[in-house]
Amino acid sequence: MLYYDVLDEVADAKIPNGIHPLLHVNSREAWVQIMVELLEHKAIESKYETLWDYADRWEDLLFKRYSSVN
Repeated sequence: MLYYDVLDEVADAKIPNGIHPLLHVNSREAWVQIMVELLEHKAIESKYETLWDYADRWEDLLFKRYSSVN
């Protein structure tokens, strides 16, 4: 299933584009990639409302992902 169109729409509305000053990744691209992985692994529901909820907490999600990598 292709989620990219919906994820791009949500990301455009909620997440700033550009390099995050602390994480040094493109915030929007990183969030979309994380969401695709979560959706493909069925870790989250693919409801539109769920995606908006995760977009509201985009920075927390990025910090959680990249702090576990370091």
